Amino acid sequence: MKKIQYLIFISFLFMSFNGINNYSIWGRLVDHGFSPVSIFKIKVFQERDSVFVKELHFNDKNGEFIIKDLPPNKYILEITVEQYTKYSITKEIINKNESLGEIYLQNTW
Repeated sequence: MKKIQYLIFISFLFMSFNGINNYSIWGRLVDHGFSPVSIFKIKVFQERDSVFVKELHFNDKNGEFIIKDLPPNKYILEITVEQYTKYSITKEIINKNESLGEIYLQNTW
């Protein structure tokens, strides 16, 4: 009986820690003509001390992205797309799913 109680306790403990980083940021990249930008890279930094968190590469025909497994915090997202100006945005994650909406990029030419 004690082994079963111990296993149940460990399972609940694991599930509670597993949900800590279950927050996400999502959005969509478009150009000045509102066409989706399909290939891009996003670097994520903690805003407070500029600590690098992760880098993600996207290839989405609709220009959509989602960055998962982030703990609640304030972040700087640095978006890099070939032939477009670099774009940075600061976003605080309070809710499980935070939206950046559509992000408009400018061509470098």
